[in-house]
Amino acid sequence: MHSLRAAGRGVAPPIANIERNLVLAYHPGWQSLEDLNAIARHVSDIDSTIRTFIVPTTHRNPVTRKHAAQRPALIVSPGQMRVFRPLRGNVYQGGSIAKVEQVRPLEKAGVPVPRTEILTPDLRLDPQTWGEFVILKPTDIATSSRGLGIQLMRTNRVRYIPPDQYPSRHPGRYGPMIVQQFVDTGEYFMAHRVLTFFGEPLYMQINRVHDKRVDLRATDAEIEAAPIATQAVDDSKQDRVLSAEPEVIALARAAHAALPGLPLKGTDVLREASSGKLYVIEMNCGGNTWHFSSRHLAELRAMLGPEYEPAASPVRRLAHRRPGPRRKDYCRGCVKAANAGLLPGISQGRASRSLRRPTSGSTHVLPRRSPGGGRTRPCRRRHGKRPPSPGKGRAPVFLWRIVQDGKGGLVGVWQTRTGVLVNRGILLDAGTPQPIAIPFEYCGQGGCEATGNLASDFLESLGKAQKASATIFGRNGKGLTFQLSVKGLGDGLAELKK
Repeated sequence: MHSLRAAGRGVAPPIANIERNLVLAYHPGWQSLEDLNAIARHVSDIDSTIRTFIVPTTHRNPVTRKHAAQRPALIVSPGQMRVFRPLRGNVYQGGSIAKVEQVRPLEKAGVPVPRTEILTPDLRLDPQTWGEFVILKPTDIATSSRGLGIQLMRTNRVRYIPPDQYPSRHPGRYGPMIVQQFVDTGEYFMAHRVLTFFGEPLYMQINRVHDKRVDLRATDAEIEAAPIATQAVDDSKQDRVLSAEPEVIALARAAHAALPGLPLKGTDVLREASSGKLYVIEMNCGGNTWHFSSRHLAELRAMLGPEYEPAASPVRRLAHRRPGPRRKDYCRGCVKAANAGLLPGISQGRASRSLRRPTSGSTHVLPRRSPGGGRTRPCRRRHGKRPPSPGKGRAPVFLWRIVQDGKGGLVGVWQTRTGVLVNRGILLDAGTPQPIAIPFEYCGQGGCEATGNLASDFLESLGKAQKASATIFGRNGKGLTFQLSVKGLGDGLAELKK
């Protein structure tokens, strides 16, 4: 069982002194055990009556779950807890929030945000109110994480398009589009990212794109085809600089407070070049923004070199300090919450991404039944594609798993090696009228991974599929297609849904 009952050797205080428990739940690949153990040690330094448990959210962790429930507990998970379910305690967990759902709470809290509306057939945009340009954005998080569907457009050209008239891979097919006021950061696109944990800033980073943004005097076709989001630009064509602008950090604090109950937030802020005014354009609350150690930016950290790593990693710097009166606020955030009677927690049970159409898997997960008929741990039958002689221990070229999410639903997990075109994602053909593009959630030294909640209509079609294939794209643009076995898949899905 992949769990630590305490946060590492020498971390747990004497049992007789324990009054409360702290559970740090993590998503493997999104946060490292090294960082969590460092935090746990400093929690113990600050308050020796708190015992810390570290558990992966992808496992049930029955032993740790039982021990953690023996005292009042605070459970903190940067991302959604898909499998682990604590028996008691107040829960603070992350969860993806649609862009349009973020705007109203931020406005209500007085946080400046660009004017935003859902694009409907009746929406009419006045350039006098909206400005000459607007940004068109998807609301479907699953298909827009790499900037797909984000488009700069002249305000007078914006028109509603029915979902079925968008191209096959466009996010507009899977959710409404929104219109957002264009915040012009100048000739070179520049964005600020502030990571906050329980409202306390951990770092601030400035992203600046090397190439000039599209000339606003260009033709409509040129403007609408130009990349306008940093996530659509290759990492090698951006500069990332750590900074500490008080005005930006204060705005991120206010934005964090506007969406309570979500412990970790990556707030994206733009500064308008003409006025200097700051705007919050998006908050990333799903838990995949812990870039001190996440696999999402492993390649970037390696590219920037060791001089970047210490500056961007206060957790590791803190691990080498002796306990003193000035400790990091992200440690104190957990302690304060625990000491304040375990603040009223909000369990954000938000789904990450959903597939509305069927997709197939390379791993069937079947509940193993005991002789008496009761269920025990699930067993997995993997159908990953491996190279002819990769060497012992190397990851498969492509792997697909289907797992229970602990709430009666199923989650698909697709994994492959690095060296793929991240912005193309995985193209899945499993009985749908058109293949489905599944975006990668992260790519790092350990490989690339995509996940998705499997909706009921998708599962129904998947169970009837006669064949299935998945295609990934190498950096040369060529596709590599895997034929996936569907033998026994229908029976396996039926067992999982029981």
